[in-house]
Amino acid sequence: MMDELPELLLSQIADGGFVHTGRWALNPEGALVFAGNAPKQPGVYIFVQAGTARYVGVASKNLAQRLYMYGRPGISQRTNIRLNGVLRNALANGEIIDVYVASPPDLEWNGWKVSGAEGLEAAIIRGFRLSWNRRGTAPAPMQSASKGRPPSDLSETVASCEAADTGERPNTADRIRDYAESKFFGPARNAGQPLVEVSARKIHDGLRLRNAFPSVCQALGGRKIAEMCRVKLTRRIGPANSSTTAFVFELLQ
Repeated sequence: MMDELPELLLSQIADGGFVHTGRWALNPEGALVFAGNAPKQPGVYIFVQAGTARYVGVASKNLAQRLYMYGRPGISQRTNIRLNGVLRNALANGEIIDVYVASPPDLEWNGWKVSGAEGLEAAIIRGFRLSWNRRGTAPAPMQSASKGRPPSDLSETVASCEAADTGERPNTADRIRDYAESKFFGPARNAGQPLVEVSARKIHDGLRLRNAFPSVCQALGGRKIAEMCRVKLTRRIGPANSSTTAFVFELLQ
């Protein structure tokens, strides 16, 4: 069924209200970087190669931060890791990957708040052939309110299923590192800060952990977070393994 869908061309993307915000590149070390200036607001993004859309996704909060995460994927973020590899391979082969974004307004239907960005992403995925979106045209599974919100990126639906099929689930240390990257290191880099202080209490409460301050402190003070998140621990504040412990990191390039 997906092969029967038309490709989404750059002319349609531009005519449909999307604007060019930058392109993907490789730095001298071969790492993926976004060369552009994406808005810091919710929206839909499209990766375009040779005039054709290859991937569409949605940022429910911040387009700039969402794109940044493809360059520095957390170790449990399967979709980010997969797209990081796809983009680096394409760039290494001389391809140019441009990024287009749009931020449609939210709507209201019969008293219900409807996300304009998530609705647009779903419509594009269902209507066009996108070779890098694994989700294809299958409808997104609906979640009840008691089970939480749906994934913010519809393509994450496949990643979640893959993890469930293989029995792989992020452990607590992985979740702590991913949370520190998305909530502290990433925003600090976007703001141009050389240092960032990370509170064990904020990580613990943000992940809704229970009596796990030693685990939080161990993950923040370990070698793996430095390797995965490209940071250097410069100072530890407060008593060890406590709710008041904080860590000061230098952000490496």
